[in-house]
Amino acid sequence: MVGRLELSGRRDLNSGPHRPERCALPGCATPRKPGLSQARVAPRAIRVECDQPADPGRHGLDLDVVHQAIGLEDLDRGVDAALDAGAQRVAARALERLAAHATAAWANVPGQAVVERDPLRHTARFADGARPRKWVGWQDHPFGGYGWTVARRDEIVAFLDDHLDAGGYPDALPVGLQVVGAPEVRRVPTGVSASLELFERAADDGAQMLIVHHGLFWSSEPRRIGERERARLRCLFDNDLSLVAYHLALDAHPEVGNNALICRALGLVDPVGFGVHGDRTIGFLATADPPLPLAGLLDRVRAESNPAPLVFDAGPASIRRVAVISGAAAQDVLPAADAGADCFLTGEPREPVMAQAREAGIHFVAAGHYATEVFGVRALGELVAQRFGVEHSFIDVPNPI
Repeated sequence: MVGRLELSGRRDLNSGPHRPERCALPGCATPRKPGLSQARVAPRAIRVECDQPADPGRHGLDLDVVHQAIGLEDLDRGVDAALDAGAQRVAARALERLAAHATAAWANVPGQAVVERDPLRHTARFADGARPRKWVGWQDHPFGGYGWTVARRDEIVAFLDDHLDAGGYPDALPVGLQVVGAPEVRRVPTGVSASLELFERAADDGAQMLIVHHGLFWSSEPRRIGERERARLRCLFDNDLSLVAYHLALDAHPEVGNNALICRALGLVDPVGFGVHGDRTIGFLATADPPLPLAGLLDRVRAESNPAPLVFDAGPASIRRVAVISGAAAQDVLPAADAGADCFLTGEPREPVMAQAREAGIHFVAAGHYATEVFGVRALGELVAQRFGVEHSFIDVPNPI
C-alpha cells in the first residue's frame, strides 16, 4: 500500500498586528475557511498514513521548511505549476527581459548620469554631480508603468534662484518661494499673473508648485490681508500648493527670459543689454538682418505674440535695430531712440508715448503686457520639467492688457 500524504491549511489574513479572530497560526482553535493564501505559498505535512514514507519529490514540495499551510483544493491549481522546472525557466527568461527593459529605460532618463545600475533591486549609482530621482509608483519608473517622479520643493527653488540670479535684481515683490506648500513636487504648472482663478486651476490640475511671473505681496499693494488676499491664500494652503515668483530676473535672463525669447521669436539677432534697472539691464537691443519694413516686423509680432498690437508708426521705412522690454516699459521709448533703435517693442503704452515716439522718430509697438510675458515663465516650467523630471503645463488666463 502506498503511503498517502495529507495536507491542510488556512487562509492567511494576518497582514498587520495579530488579531485572534483572524489568526491562522498552528494550534489556534479559531475556525477558519480553507483557501490559498494571497501572500506566500508554503505547504506543511500533517500526517502520512501506512508505514511507507511519503515521497516529497513526487509532489514537488519541500516538507522540511514550513512557513504556512495551504488547502488541499488549491494544490492542483497552483503549487505544482509554480514549482515546476519549466515554469522556473519561463520566469528566468521574464526576469532577463525585465532587466534589459529597465537598463534601456534608465539610459533615457533626462538629467541622469547613471554609471552603474541594478534594476532588479531598484538601485543605481550616479556619476558625481548627477541628481538622483525619487520614483513614486510605476509611471516613468525605469520598469515602465503607472506612477510618477517627484522632486524636492526646496531643490527646485534653489536651482531657480541660482539659475536666474534672482537676488541680483532689485524688485517690488519678494522673489522665489512666496508661499510654502508640499515638500515633494510632481506637477509644476506655470502662469503669468497670480490670481484666484489661476490658483484654483493649478489645484484642480493636482499641482504641488505653481510658478508665476507676477506674484503676491507687491510693495504698492496694501499690507493688510483682506478678503481677496485671504481667498487666494486659503486656496494655496488648502491645496498644499507652493507659490514661486520671478519678475525682473525672468525678464532679463539671456536664455529663458521674456525679452531674449521675444527677440528670438521675431528673428532678431546679436542682442545686447538695454534698459537699465538699478545697476542691471533687463531688455535687449537686437538686429533685424536683413532689415525689415514695419509691416514685416508687425506680421511677426502678430504671429508670435499679439494679433492686434497698438502701433505708433513714427520711425524709418527700414527697421534694422529693435529695442525690446516686455510688460510695462513705455517710459523707455526715449532711451531706445537714444540708443539707436528704429523700433521699440514693449507690452503696454502710457499716455505720453505717442508724442514722444513722433518727436524721437521711432516706431512704438505695444504688443500686450500679458502677451509679451508668457514666454519666460513657460520656458522656465519646461526647464524645471527637464531638469527634475516633473510634469509641467502652462495655464493660460488670457488678459487683453
